[in-house]
Amino acid sequence: MNESVKSEFRKKQKPDKDEVVTFCETGKGKRGKDTTVGQHWDKELSNIIQEYKAKWHLLQPASRKQSKPNSTDHDGELSLLRNIVELFNIEFLDNHFPLYGYMHSKTEESPKVYLWSGDADVVGWYTDSSGERKYVIVDWKVLSETVAFWKKNKDAYGKFLHQCLVYVRLLQLHLALDYLPHILIVPINSFSGHQAHPALFYDYPEKCKEMLEGFEWSTKLPEPAQKISGKKPLFNDLSVGKVDENTLLTKLFSEDAKVSDLLEEFGWHSLEVTAAEI
Repeated sequence: MNESVKSEFRKKQKPDKDEVVTFCETGKGKRGKDTTVGQHWDKELSNIIQEYKAKWHLLQPASRKQSKPNSTDHDGELSLLRNIVELFNIEFLDNHFPLYGYMHSKTEESPKVYLWSGDADVVGWYTDSSGERKYVIVDWKVLSETVAFWKKNKDAYGKFLHQCLVYVRLLQLHLALDYLPHILIVPINSFSGHQAHPALFYDYPEKCKEMLEGFEWSTKLPEPAQKISGKKPLFNDLSVGKVDENTLLTKLFSEDAKVSDLLEEFGWHSLEVTAAEI
């Protein structure tokens, strides 16, 4: 990703300061360097989300002050979720949310079809300052280093953000949304066990939007279009290319067209019209 696009992303990023969040001073989450640490965080965060799914108000600051501390109050994973709820006004809806879809070029004559399939770590609601709620995809990244993550990590605006951009497009497709959902990426420091460097992206550069819209997206495997020659007298004068399915047949077929022209075009011997079945 070039620097101009990165710069545009930073303008649509909250918080805009390069700061690490310390989310639990009295206790720490799982620490280490191998992949099992990331798996542990994912499992624990998922379990807590399931437990609190219908009662997120209990994680709000006001509710926490009224309740007495218990043994789980100092768990790093729970503390992280509480900070995310407070900092970004996030309500977690579900975790390991399956997303899939087919993608192919709009312009290539015989485009290759690509299948995207994966699980978003979390899908939730984000409520902005005006009270408007929009979907957000949350992605946990457990790393050994999170200091200055959004400035120094080469994957920050690279593969991490690219994957999430595909996920938000697939979520938009599945839910028939008229907007692209937000992205919240949360790099978690596996060395300290109590620091993170989250960033919420509430909009995207125009180049990224154009890239996503440069493809056809579908939840069903697209079949090749049936090709016909488009010659007169069967057809009107048409530009060569895929015909929109909403095009009226009166726009497609010439007023002078005969059934014999239709039979010749499709290689049919004859045509018989039967009564419609009720």
